[in-house]
Order: sequence, then structure tokens, then C-alpha cells
Amino acid sequence: MATASEIAALVAQMPDTDREIENREKNPDPTPSPGTPAPESKFTGPAPAQAEATFTAILAGGRAGILHLLDLVRAPSDPGYTNDKAGYVLHGLCLHTGKPGMERERRALAGLLAERLDHDGASQAVKASFIRELQRIGAAENAPALGRRLLDPELGGDAAQALLAIREGAVDQFRSALRSADGASTVHLIQALGALQDSESAPALRPLLEDQNQETQLIVAWALANIGDPEAIEPLLALTERAEGWGKTRLTAACRLLAQRLSAAGRADDAARVTQALEDAP
Repeated sequence: MATASEIAALVAQMPDTDREIENREKNPDPTPSPGTPAPESKFTGPAPAQAEATFTAILAGGRAGILHLLDLVRAPSDPGYTNDKAGYVLHGLCLHTGKPGMERERRALAGLLAERLDHDGASQAVKASFIRELQRIGAAENAPALGRRLLDPELGGDAAQALLAIREGAVDQFRSALRSADGASTVHLIQALGALQDSESAPALRPLLEDQNQETQLIVAWALANIGDPEAIEPLLALTERAEGWGKTRLTAACRLLAQRLSAAGRADDAARVTQALEDAP
């Protein structure tokens, strides 16, 4: 079983970034002053054979090996941050387990990333990076952990994107979160349900066409249109008729999208009704 110090040693073997190398050549003592932000830079990457050996060693350590790596990940805003090597190795490990034949390892890694979202020891910035990795390797079993982050002001957007990428099991998480959402957190939930074309959410979305926030109204209009909700025809046309300026332009586009979705669903008469209403509008 790999120890924490062994995993840390593997991470430390990663090459320095180009900016760190450049600074070291110019300054024999490149230690930054406390609070100095890290310069923008990039890793050139280890040799493929070294990277493969590093990933193999971490995975050979099982659950403990992966957790030791996750514990090393720091964001630039975190106390004790020195470099991005641990995050760099984690990203490479996620790509590595995405290869064919590594389903078991990928599932184990994704499960621990999801588990760490409930861990108080990780900062919000680090959790955001874990969510972005789950967007690449997550599966339906990780959806509940991501769903618990949908109402988080800092993590909700990333969690929504990860769930949309995973797809399976996502819609239940969005529906559940919408029942408790308010304010800004509502927006990405509406967008997601619209993108997933979840017709069962339409009854909960229709009242939001009368929201006091115009941007929310416009997002709801798009979502209902993309869903192809026939019950949204009258309220959406009425809202479009009352609208002015850019809002009217976007609502008209939503009506046209609704007509397209209705037509594709075999509701030609409803689609024609929407199109005719737009043509008859002053």
C-alpha cells in the first residue's frame, strides 16, 4: 500500500513549469514572498513512460493511494499552496483511467472524487476542480454527490455542467434542486432542464414565465421552447406580445424554437398556431 510520503514523492517528480524554470535561471533564490500570486505558466509534461509509471503506482495503492493524491491538491488561494503538481497529476490520472479497459479504476477514482465533495478538509476551489474532473470521468452513481452541490453558490454551475456531461441520473438531481432553489441558483437549473428537454419539469417552469427578473423569464422561455411544451404556447405568446426591445427579440426566437419542437413531435397544428401568431403580430 502506497504511503502519503510515497505519493508525495511521485508528485514531486513532475517537472517544474516553464515559468518556474525561467525564474530559477534568472534568480538563484526564487522563493516568492508570502502572498505573492503564482505567475501564469504551464507544464511541459513528463516523459510518457514516467507519467505511465506514476499513474500505475498511484492506482496500485488502491483507495489509500488515490486519497493521498487528493489530499495534496491545493488551489492558488489555499493556505500552504506551493504549486499545481498534484492537480496536474490528478488531471493526468483522470485521462489515464479514461482509456479502454480501465473501467474499474475510473469508477474507483470517480467515486473518491465524489466522496471528497462532502469532505470539510477540501476548499471550495479544490472541490470545484474535483467536479470538473467528474465532468470527464463521472457516471450515474456520482450524480447524487453532484446534485448536493447544485444549490451551492460557488459550486452549482460546475456541478450542473458535470451532471449534463454525465447525463444518466442527472434529471432527478435537477428536479429535486429546483424545488428548493431561489435567486441565482435557479438559473442554471432551468437551463439544464431545458437542455435535457425534461417535459416532466414543464409544470414547475411555466409559472416562472411571470418572474420579476426579465433574464429569468427569457431563460424559462427558452427552456420550455426547447422542451416543446404545448401548454406553454399561450403564456409564451402573451409574454412575447407584451415585451419590448431585446427581450421581444429573444422571446420571438423562443417561440420559433417552440414551433420547431412541436412540429418535430408531430404536433403540426400547434406549431402552425405559433407561427401564425408571430406572423400576425404587429
